[in-house]
Amino acid sequence: MKRYLELLTDRFLLLLTAIVLAILAWLFWSSSGQSIVFEIFILISIILLVIENVHLRIRIKVLTKEESSK
Repeated sequence: MKRYLELLTDRFLLLLTAIVLAILAWLFWSSSGQSIVFEIFILISIILLVIENVHLRIRIKVLTKEESSK
């Protein structure tokens, strides 16, 4: 019974979080000019891709050094 209540509580909180985030997303899109929002999302995406690229290059260097030292 306790396990069932935990699952029910988790599902309820997940559903509540989804509803709150959907409302916040709607408020964000409806209150801002959509042309600037698209540009902001593109800028954030490019920055995240550059950060991930740098991280992967560093990871490759570390892995190749480990492989060559064996």
